[in-house]
This record gives sequence, structure tokens and C-alpha cells, in this order.
Amino acid sequence: MTQWFTWRRLFGLGGEATDLADWPPPLLEEPLENAEGRSLSPIAAPVHVLSGSALVRVDNGVLIVERTGEETFERPLELVSAVHIHGWATITSPCVGQLIQQGTPVIWRGATGYPIGSAGPLHQFGLEARRGQYAAVNSAQGLGIARALVAAKIVNMRGVIRRRAALAGRDGMDALQHLSRRASRAEGIDVLLGIEGAATAKYFNAWPAMISVRAGEMSFETRSRRPPQNEVNAMLSYAYAVLAGEALSACAAAGLDPRQGFLHQPRAGRPALALDLMEPFRPLIADQAVLSGLNRGQLSDEHFRVDGLAVLLTDTGRKLVLDLLEARFLRSIAIEGRAEAISWRQAIGRSARTLAEALKTKEPFLPVERV
Repeated sequence: MTQWFTWRRLFGLGGEATDLADWPPPLLEEPLENAEGRSLSPIAAPVHVLSGSALVRVDNGVLIVERTGEETFERPLELVSAVHIHGWATITSPCVGQLIQQGTPVIWRGATGYPIGSAGPLHQFGLEARRGQYAAVNSAQGLGIARALVAAKIVNMRGVIRRRAALAGRDGMDALQHLSRRASRAEGIDVLLGIEGAATAKYFNAWPAMISVRAGEMSFETRSRRPPQNEVNAMLSYAYAVLAGEALSACAAAGLDPRQGFLHQPRAGRPALALDLMEPFRPLIADQAVLSGLNRGQLSDEHFRVDGLAVLLTDTGRKLVLDLLEARFLRSIAIEGRAEAISWRQAIGRSARTLAEALKTKEPFLPVERV
């Protein structure tokens, strides 16, 4: 039997109706659309819900996260930039509806933190950018965007080594500079991916020289992904997954389709453009956050668990990595062409908007570089 719910009851407008006395609902005005996209308070921040038994709801414009036996979390909706559901926490339809109405995405993540789906508003904003995005696929412009992303990533990896590595770990800096130049003129995606792989290998070869004795027994020999085979790799994999969700949110806010990338090819379950956008930010945000946690001695055995061949973060470990990332996201940086400093989170959003503008105007895309 079909069961009907009023609009007011479904979206939590005007209280929780328990009958159909107010059916049909009054006509609602279409939401106004800001031609510049959504704008949030500078102090708006994402909410990450880690517990599968948590309930996320809204009450009088306040986001509420509840879990039996724990303190209730509350934040006004206008101060929520995104809601990230890790695992299988419950979020109510009224809450999703009101978040979407204000342009705040809801992102669902799997057990590893990797984004698996999202909800956002059905707005027209960004249509021109998306048309340009689809037209740029397999074109000279698309290749130019991929080149710029990889070249910037290599420049940023070299910058991390320069700032953090002991002298013994700086041997590969000249090679990285050469690879960055090669990336900027690569003749195709396959060649570009080969250059990116070679640069990443040289970069991670320098990691032992960037980890201090305060990390204790946690060491890094080589990058292992599926599965991560030691504690440092577990932290990196989770940090990259969280960063991918931030990039996905930025792409959606800029009106871009997160599924269609230029460097990463689309496939089921892959936010290809978000993965593209995050490449220059991997060393600047995720890697720096992980290195900071290691070099301050903040990690211990209680933050990890072994599952077969995999080393994974515990719930406590995931919270710690999220705290490390959040501290990095909020750190202020100077950006060329801007008088005032912005946070790393704002830099990701700015990069997405810059990409959208480049796709509309056919102008070159310039990612963030920190030499």
C-alpha cells in the first residue's frame, strides 16, 4: 500500500505533522539561484560522522548528531559546509532536504573513508562550466589541464622535501624539477601518468628522511595502497580518502561534474574530477598533516589494528587523523593575486572555481604551487 507524507512532514517544515490534515501542502516558491554559486560563512566547516550508530537530524535550523551514551553534537546549519557520513550512520530526510536547500552537500563514505556518493541541489548554476568540462574531454584543453595538475603536484612534492627532509633525503630534488618540466609538455595521458608515477616514487623515497625519531617505531619504506601494510601507509590512505571528499565537495559547489575527469578516467564509483583536483593538494595537505602527526609523536599502537594483510586505523586513529587534517585545512596561506590570506580548505574551493572558469573561457588552468 502506498503511504503518503505531507511535504511539511517530509522536510520538517512547521513541525512534525502526524496526520494528513494539512494535505495538500501549500505551493512553495522555487529557490532563488545565485549566479555566483553558493556562499557560506568563512567559519563554516564540515561535519564528519564516524559512528555507524549515530543519528543525524535537524531541529529549528540546527544540525544535531546523537549517539547513545555520548554527548550530543550541535551546530547551526549555516555553519556547516558539508556533512560527511562515514559508514552507515542514519541521516534523516528533513536534514538532507534542508542541507541541500542551502547548497550544502551530503557525502557518504565507505569504511576506508573513500567517497561513494553525494547529494546536492538541482540547480542550473554551473551548466556552462559542465558543458565546457564535457567538451574538453580528450581535447587539447583537457590534456593541458591534466598536465598542469601533474606538474603542480610534482612541484609541491619537491617543496615538501625541501622544507622537511634532512640533507640525505634531498638527492631526488633535481630529478623532480626535471619531471615537472616534462609533465608540462607531455604528449598524452599515458605519458603523463608515467611521469607522475616516476615522480611519486622519487618523492616517497625521501620519506624516511622526513620522519623524525619522535615517530618511534613507525617507519616508512615504500608506499603500499591496497591494502596499506604499515601504520604510515594506513594514515596516508585514509588522509587521501578524506581529501578526495573535500575535493568532491568543492567540485560540486563550483558546478562541475565530479565524475568526469581529465587525468583520472571515469569508472563506476570513482569521482574522477575530484581525484584530479586533489592531486596538487596531496603533498600540501594530506602528507603534511600525516608528517606533522608522526613527527610530534602523536601516534601509538592504539590507533591501529591488523586485518589480515592490512594495517588499518581504529576509530580513535581515524579521529586523530581527521583532527590533524582539520588543523591543516584551517591553516592560512598567502595566494598570489590576493591581498588577504585564505585557508587550505578555501584554496581547494578556489581551485575548483578557477577550473570552472577556465573551462568556460578556454583560458589555461593554473593550480596551486608551493615551491
